[in-house]
Amino acid sequence: MNFAHEKRILSLKSPPVFDREHAPAWRTQALEALSAGQVYCEIDMESTQQMDSVGLASLLSIREMVEKRTGHVRLVNPSSAITQLLEVTRMHRYFEIATFRFESPLVDQRPILVIEDEPHIRTVTELVVKPLGRPVISAGDGEEGIKAAIRHHPAAILLDYLMPVMDGKETLKRLRSHAETRDIPVIIISANEKLSTPLLKSMCAADAFVSKPFSPAELRSEVHRLIQERIHQPSPAH
Repeated sequence: MNFAHEKRILSLKSPPVFDREHAPAWRTQALEALSAGQVYCEIDMESTQQMDSVGLASLLSIREMVEKRTGHVRLVNPSSAITQLLEVTRMHRYFEIATFRFESPLVDQRPILVIEDEPHIRTVTELVVKPLGRPVISAGDGEEGIKAAIRHHPAAILLDYLMPVMDGKETLKRLRSHAETRDIPVIIISANEKLSTPLLKSMCAADAFVSKPFSPAELRSEVHRLIQERIHQPSPAH
C-alpha cells in the first residue's frame, strides 16, 4: 500500500483484488494513515479489477470517517467493471468518481457539455457522465450549445445528431469553424444505426459516435478516452 500525505489530502491505492481476504487489512492501514488534519481522501482504483461487499464496506468506512470532518472521498480511475459495480449497488451516490486527482491543474476542471434537444435524454446523459468527476453543463439546441462551448471551453462535447433548426452536423461544422472550439473532442449521439464513426468523421469531423439507446459504461468510456487523449496530446510546435 502506498500512502502519500499532502496537506489536507490523503492519497490511497486500493489493491488489485479488493475482497474479504485483502480489504480488512487495507481498511485498517487506511484508517491509521488518516491523520487529524486530513479532510479529503482520494483512492486510486486504477489497478483494482475485482471487488466484493467487504471491499465496498471498506470504502464506506473511509467515507464515514472523512465525512465526520466535512470532507469527501474521491475514487480515481476505477475500471468500467468497478464503476458498474458501484452503480448496481448504488454506492456511486456516496463517492465522487473522477479521472483526475485533487491536485490536478485547473485545466482538468473543464466541464463536459451536453447538447440535446430532448429534456429527458439530456438529463439521463448528464447523470451518465457525472461520475467522471467533472462539472456537466447542457444546452437545448445547437445555437445555445455553440455559445456555451465558446464561453466554457469544455473538455468534451456530447452532441445529438438529430435536432430541429440546427442539426448535429451543422452544429459541429460551426464548432470546428471557431478557433476557441475547433479542437474540443465531440461525440455524436444518434438513434440512426446507419451512422457510424468513420461515416461521421468524413461527414462532420466527429471524434466518436455512440448510438441510442446508449450503454452508460460505453458512453463514459468514450468520453474518458477522448479527454485523456487530448490532455496527453503534445502541444503543437510554434
